[in-house]
Amino acid sequence: MRVQLCDLEPIVFITHFVINSVYSVVMEDAFYRTCVHLQGGDRGMSLSRTFEAGNVWLTVEYRHFGGDEGYDIRVYSNINGNPRQILRFDCFRYQPHYHYDPLGRDERVELAGYGMSDAILWTLKQLTYHLPEMLTQAGYPDVAAGVQPEAVRQAVAQLEEHLTAVLPQT
Repeated sequence: MRVQLCDLEPIVFITHFVINSVYSVVMEDAFYRTCVHLQGGDRGMSLSRTFEAGNVWLTVEYRHFGGDEGYDIRVYSNINGNPRQILRFDCFRYQPHYHYDPLGRDERVELAGYGMSDAILWTLKQLTYHLPEMLTQAGYPDVAAGVQPEAVRQAVAQLEEHLTAVLPQT
């Protein structure tokens, strides 16, 4: 598989890593972080966008998982010098839900009665208005204390603009 990087210059650094048999390349520049997952066979490529928000960053990508699919929105922060996924919102078509500390205790909360579009709107509101509370609930009160509300609002606005551009119009 070949990936063109012409629109990502200047690249400050490139990191390669493998998680669950998915080869990933993380490219960072002064404006945004982009993660390209190159999967073997005919699984194709997914492009994840990242939006910086002060001491946290948000990522979004479209996922297919266990017969369901939809947008996956994640919240990360640096914990002890390493990136850590703290929240994950799976805005799936059939069973939307979210996770507190998905790589740790993984507390999963169902969004019963929500479809993908409704789950996305709900997630954007939670990120904008309740992120510190959710970070604390996930077990990261120090990260919550460092949240910069204006930076989060700007990142969520950019995320919403991105999703508006890629979501099918109904």
